[in-house]
Amino acid sequence: MSTLNHLTWNKAGDDYVSQMMIKLNSSSAWEKNEQSVSGIAPAKGSAEKLLMLSKGEDGTLLLCSVQGNVTPAMLAISRPDLTVGEAK
Repeated sequence: MSTLNHLTWNKAGDDYVSQMMIKLNSSSAWEKNEQSVSGIAPAKGSAEKLLMLSKGEDGTLLLCSVQGNVTPAMLAISRPDLTVGEAK
């Protein structure tokens, strides 16, 4: 995590999370999500995004998660490398 020390990391079980954001509905703005819980799906109609860092037997894994009610427009902004359903 020393190369990602500009981020604030929170312990979540055996993992660490950062940049936890929630969008309460498709027309709301992204806001900090202080109540993000690993293994729990976002509330109906909402979307969440976060970074997760975990260490396993084979090394360290860095994940970017966007889940819930994710619209194509939201995905295009969060992941411009993807098109609707297809990787470029």
